[in-house]
Amino acid sequence: SRHVYSRAASILSPHFQPWLVVMATRLAAPLALAWAASASPLEVSMPAVASPLQAIEVPTLAPIELPKPPPLYDCNVLYDQRETAWTQPWKDWCCENEQRGCDSTAATPSKAG
Repeated sequence: SRHVYSRAASILSPHFQPWLVVMATRLAAPLALAWAASASPLEVSMPAVASPLQAIEVPTLAPIELPKPPPLYDCNVLYDQRETAWTQPWKDWCCENEQRGCDSTAATPSKAG
């Protein structure tokens, strides 16, 4: 019995530990495969996979309403000095879009020009 104890102690010594790790690693995979193979098909659950011909419903997205862009010009800025402060495109835009700053003697500018 003393011989059996000394043999067990020598296997657990640091000298044999790498050998034990290698043997345990080599035995673990075959034992796991044997255990998995012994399981009945009802015990092994397979993930649900869509077949290639199965239609997948794609949700339709609701339309996104974009915010209104800011006006090209602010027709309130320097309104009292519009004759000298506003550029001609600024004057034309304010007259066409906000009916502000229109020259009273000229007709409303056309968008074609």
